[in-house]
Amino acid sequence: MNKIAQKSLISSLVIAVPYILVIFSPNIFMYAMFLLIVSIVIAWAYTFGVRFKLASLREKLKFLILPLIFNIGAVYLTTIFFQDFVKIIIAAIVAIANYFLWTSLAKVYNLTSRVALFHRNILIVISFMTVFLGSTTVFRLYMLFSTSKSIVYFQLLLTLLIFGLFYSISSFLTRVNGADEDVKKLRPYNVVNSLLGAEIAWVGSLWIINYPVIAIQEKANLGGTPLPAILLTIIFYFLWGIIFHKLDKSLTRRVLTEYIFVAILFISVLLATARWLPTL
Repeated sequence: MNKIAQKSLISSLVIAVPYILVIFSPNIFMYAMFLLIVSIVIAWAYTFGVRFKLASLREKLKFLILPLIFNIGAVYLTTIFFQDFVKIIIAAIVAIANYFLWTSLAKVYNLTSRVALFHRNILIVISFMTVFLGSTTVFRLYMLFSTSKSIVYFQLLLTLLIFGLFYSISSFLTRVNGADEDVKKLRPYNVVNSLLGAEIAWVGSLWIINYPVIAIQEKANLGGTPLPAILLTIIFYFLWGIIFHKLDKSLTRRVLTEYIFVAILFISVLLATARWLPTL
């Protein structure tokens, strides 16, 4: 096992311990959550040899955002399920994903230009998962804390968080897949895509339903994942696909048509199969 693989394995195991505490010890949720965040920061500092000086932090801080959002979002995903065996499966998947995530991030850091295709694809897949997990977390917290009196402020906060999520992940993927000059050139695309994601999030916050519904008898309709989070993931896939092919100089009318077809197909299936009204 080489040094990068060894560091990645240690980092994933360090994060796995507080993650298990979070999902199986609800009575100490806040303390375990704080420990999880601290363990992610420690894994980041260990993997990249971070020195807590301004120059070092600015250079390597971009590699902390993806693991942080991915793991926090994965915690809130487990709150959808009540069966312990499902939580164990999710925890195992998260641990494996963390290993490949830290390995790919280290590979990116050690290369001056484009990372190897395998690790680049891993980061793209985990980034899509992170958008889904992050959007799910934001919408579930919005549903939990917003009230009729404060809904406008929470809608604004939700919109800003989705904008930040889209922009940070899109910018990171742009940097991973291209040179520095391309990053600056494509920055307006990332901003526009983030604005579109924020607008869709604001519209979605006006009528939130969950998909799929775990128990059909649930009158409160609280089971499942917020449908806007799934829609945002599809939209992000569509928007980032355009940026990627633009960056790769392979954006053609046929490619654009394929992305539009896939996006419309998945969105249509979701909208057609969603339960828009609670069961009486």
